[in-house]
Amino acid sequence: MSLDNQDMFAIYAAGLAKAFGLPANVPSLVLAGNATPANLACYSTALSPAPSINAALGQIYNLSNTEMYPQGFFDQTPNLFFNDYATYIDNLVPSNSQKAPTPTQQGQINMIKASLATATKQYSTDLTAASAAFTQASTLFPGQYASFASYLAQTSWGTTINTDANAVSGCNSQLSTIYTAVYGQDYVAIQLAKNTVDTLRSAMLGASATLPTEMTIDNGAGTGTLVVPTYVPGDLHQFSSWVDSTISQHGNTGQQPITISFNASSAHYDFSKSTYFSQTSWSTDYWFWSAGGSSTQSSTAVNVDTSSSSFGLTLGFDAVDTVNVAPGPWFDSSLMYAYKNAGNLVRPTGLLIGMYPSITLTMDSDSYQSAYAAYNSSSGFGVGPFFVSAGTQTSSSDTTMKATWSASSNSVTIASQSTTPILLGMQVTPLVA
Repeated sequence: MSLDNQDMFAIYAAGLAKAFGLPANVPSLVLAGNATPANLACYSTALSPAPSINAALGQIYNLSNTEMYPQGFFDQTPNLFFNDYATYIDNLVPSNSQKAPTPTQQGQINMIKASLATATKQYSTDLTAASAAFTQASTLFPGQYASFASYLAQTSWGTTINTDANAVSGCNSQLSTIYTAVYGQDYVAIQLAKNTVDTLRSAMLGASATLPTEMTIDNGAGTGTLVVPTYVPGDLHQFSSWVDSTISQHGNTGQQPITISFNASSAHYDFSKSTYFSQTSWSTDYWFWSAGGSSTQSSTAVNVDTSSSSFGLTLGFDAVDTVNVAPGPWFDSSLMYAYKNAGNLVRPTGLLIGMYPSITLTMDSDSYQSAYAAYNSSSGFGVGPFFVSAGTQTSSSDTTMKATWSASSNSVTIASQSTTPILLGMQVTPLVA
């Protein structure tokens, strides 16, 4: 009984899930459609050159800020998470809100605001006077006061300024209390969130990041650096060390420690275990055996008889690792209670990365001739997300792969020639978890 595209991709995905320690029914896994370099080892000493920290953060941002469809393969939507979150915060009404103050509450608000204006003016007046007095004292008594703070601590101006500041703080506290009574418990948090996203929007028009909510990236488009919302990756020092360690050990052992294998006797994947893969049109847009492009989505099918007793496939990796990703401090998950996610869209929480992918495929004679012909044509031959052509022996994603064909055994081995780690997929979560 032959395995179809859906079976083979699902078995591959289940194998990756096991390798990364994810649930066997892969409810939260999105596969990379082609072998995309994971340019994150910015502290590597083995890579030459290692990506810059801005380039690494650029890839973190471009993947993490993308909203995706909940299906087997990575397929981004036009939506960016920060933009949608900021718009949501702009229009968020606190839960249990009255929508507007009562006349009595409005009168109280007016009186508190008047007191706040008076207190603020008094604070400003006294602070200006204290500053002038400090300047005069510094001229008359050089060296007596090391700083303005020392002057305040040693004179009555300190008590005056503290009293003024407490008056301003008291009025703001009263306003916060009454606004919370009117607009609900989330009023203060929402106002802070609105200020945060507004500040970040302004920062994105600038040239440098100055706050924890902002980071500077190189998006690889030749446009220089950009200021974008912060996304926090896992420890890139640790990841870089993992890359270097994997490179140093490559070729020192026999069979790769991580393998995914199946053959003609492999059972069909039980899709009752997960509805996740039912949302992907595997047979229309994605071919497990492909020709015509390095992306599975831009390819045509190659006939490989998976029911043949000769058929066998093993995909291997030297090592795999996960780089966790999360929104920065601009994101307040406690305020997401009214967020609408009509498309059930997802966002990444972890990047699943492997090194030194290799594929060994054994076929019947007819399938071998079909695959070899595709390889020798301008289109090349692909197995799952991995692709190689006789003309360049590289994929468009710059992952160098080399094919070794054997007519005597009707087999081909496709192996990576690159030290660059490869993005294999992503662990994801709904936009509202």
